[in-house]
Amino acid sequence: MKNILKKTGLTVGIILLVMLTWWVISLIKCEISTAMHKDVIDAYDTSAGFFVDGYADAKVLSYSADEALVYYINEWKNERGEGALGHVITYVKADGNWATYSCDTMWSSEGNADRTPWPYWHHCFKFLIK
Repeated sequence: MKNILKKTGLTVGIILLVMLTWWVISLIKCEISTAMHKDVIDAYDTSAGFFVDGYADAKVLSYSADEALVYYINEWKNERGEGALGHVITYVKADGNWATYSCDTMWSSEGNADRTPWPYWHHCFKFLIK
């Protein structure tokens, strides 16, 4: 019985280590991508018709020669209080310039939106630290 518990504990430990390693590699990849492709973040355009009217922070989630996904955190303060939203905006390259293709709200401080972004930590740490 002791042997089975040791093997089970070792298996669970290995699985958790693999998951943690995968998560950390994803975070590092995202940080490198954000540092290398700030031009995509700067393509942010409030005239695209989405209700995101500025951003407090942004991370490049993925990047290719003709498409990029950027995660933006939008914070607000108004008469009802304050809050924040997390949006993933998809950009496509058209005529050498980045153009907004779509905007998906992934997270809201007033409740969860329809999907969970990866890596999820972008807004978690930011709002837990405050």
